[in-house]
Amino acid sequence: MRKENLARFAVISLAVSALVILAWGWWGRAGWVDVRARMPEYGGWTPADLRVRVGEPLRLRLTSEDVVHSFAIGQSDFEPVDIPPGKPAEVTLTFDGPGTYTFYCTRWCGANHWRMRGTITVTGDGPINADVPEPPLYLQLGIDLDAGRDEPDLELGGQPSSERGASLGLVLPLMDTRSRSPYQIWSDLGA
Repeated sequence: MRKENLARFAVISLAVSALVILAWGWWGRAGWVDVRARMPEYGGWTPADLRVRVGEPLRLRLTSEDVVHSFAIGQSDFEPVDIPPGKPAEVTLTFDGPGTYTFYCTRWCGANHWRMRGTITVTGDGPINADVPEPPLYLQLGIDLDAGRDEPDLELGGQPSSERGASLGLVLPLMDTRSRSPYQIWSDLGA
């Protein structure tokens, strides 16, 4: 009888311990938003659109699923946070005023790296920052980063490299790269 009671106590203790561990894990994650980073070809930021109210903390657990990414918020003093694969980074953000804030990756993660961006929409009452910096150059020039391009796909004949570029022996003149695509510039050079 004594062994039977001891076995029951052990089983009940293990079951209660398991429930406590599960509850602790769930409670510890409450209030956190899991944001996953993948190369843009495989999804980019998920979720890419976040919402929060002015003055409320936005707690993010950032995880990379493939390469090193970095999380930065445009037009802010927030320091970028590196996200190595398999090592989550946790950040807490609090916004003073309403608006839409763009977040993006600052680590080169592939050919479509520039598409690694998302938004944080902050709603509610609060002072709107009077020191709003001027918009990025692509917006000033009216360039739609997501618009289709008329340029044909070029056959590169292999991976680009500095050695292959140097072997061409070209000295490129200073050109206006703000309003013309690389393809247009290359075409103007007669390549």
